[in-house]
Amino acid sequence: MQRLLEEGSSDKVISSFHNSATGCDWLLHFRNRILFFKFAVYQMPYVHSLMIFLVVVLSESNYLEIGEMTITNPYSYLEFIMLGSFYFGLWGTLMFFNLTYRHNLLTQNQFRFKSGIFKAAIFLINTQGTLLEILGTYDLIPCVRPHVSSLALAYTFKNLLSLLEGLVLGIINFALHEQFHDHV
Repeated sequence: MQRLLEEGSSDKVISSFHNSATGCDWLLHFRNRILFFKFAVYQMPYVHSLMIFLVVVLSESNYLEIGEMTITNPYSYLEFIMLGSFYFGLWGTLMFFNLTYRHNLLTQNQFRFKSGIFKAAIFLINTQGTLLEILGTYDLIPCVRPHVSSLALAYTFKNLLSLLEGLVLGIINFALHEQFHDHV
């Protein structure tokens, strides 16, 4: 999006914002929004790297136990910070998708449906993963105690559900892609 503004090929984007403001105010407003969206996306690797570094340091100094989602364990808070950072970055990505769709930068590509599939996959995999980790930590998932712990079973369920959701949403996306290209 920012590349389109810099190249000057953003007539569609410019015309839709021209109605809301006059002069160069709309361009400054639009540029500031894009910079904020970029910040939302680009902060993810930095925040995640810092949190993973803290997890490793605190784990090595025996101040936390990885995978234990309790109120007293710092791992829980670091995990929620990473999850919040991830959802903030995802929001920035989705705002770029929304701008692209709203200003018809990728017309006739079923962009809205494809981004909906992307949103569903990301949301389901991350939310259910955190929920399953919490359930596994508190032994709310039944298990075979001497052989498999509740947390190990939670991770197994998390991976299995992620694979199944990826398969189903991938098939839907492929079918949509094939349907679109058959009619073109």
